[in-house]
Amino acid sequence: ALTIGRSVPRMSAAIARALAADPSQAAALPELAEGFDATMRRAGVTDPFLTRLMNLECFVISGCLADQTAAAAMAYLFAERSREDAVYDYPQGGAMALCEALKNAAERRGAKIHLKSPVARIKHVDGVASGVELTDGREVEAKRAVITGVSAWDTLKLLGGQLDNSSSGDSNLSTEVDALAAAAGAVP
Repeated sequence: ALTIGRSVPRMSAAIARALAADPSQAAALPELAEGFDATMRRAGVTDPFLTRLMNLECFVISGCLADQTAAAAMAYLFAERSREDAVYDYPQGGAMALCEALKNAAERRGAKIHLKSPVARIKHVDGVASGVELTDGREVEAKRAVITGVSAWDTLKLLGGQLDNSSSGDSNLSTEVDALAAAAGAVP
């Protein structure tokens, strides 16, 4: 998730270049935000071994199975992995060691970590995250910040698809997708 998060600007630039080259691809943009399992279904992947392998790939990159891993993240992963100079590293001690180190560092600085607490939505006031509502109905108020470990697309879903854009008023995900396409010259 950290690698993908750091790469979102490059991913967005790649999408913009693809749209500039072929504006008809703008219709497929919503598919990038879907779970990778939908992409696999559309591609006709039915082999149980291949399905398990793709679930493993998704878990390695996002910590989630294909139904909860954005197709855009997997597309980016496969594109990056096919580069001649590609390196695919794993943290020493596995992904859990990295998570444990981040958790310990955050707690030493006063953060409270809520494990096994799925988030239903991120609460926000005037465009600023103010806490979260958990799937069991409990609410947790943030003292300083809400930090997500999910993709940008999943974060938008948790925000209710809303972005605060003070210069142009409220916007939603489709408006942001349209803006990206327009920046690429795909939408007049």
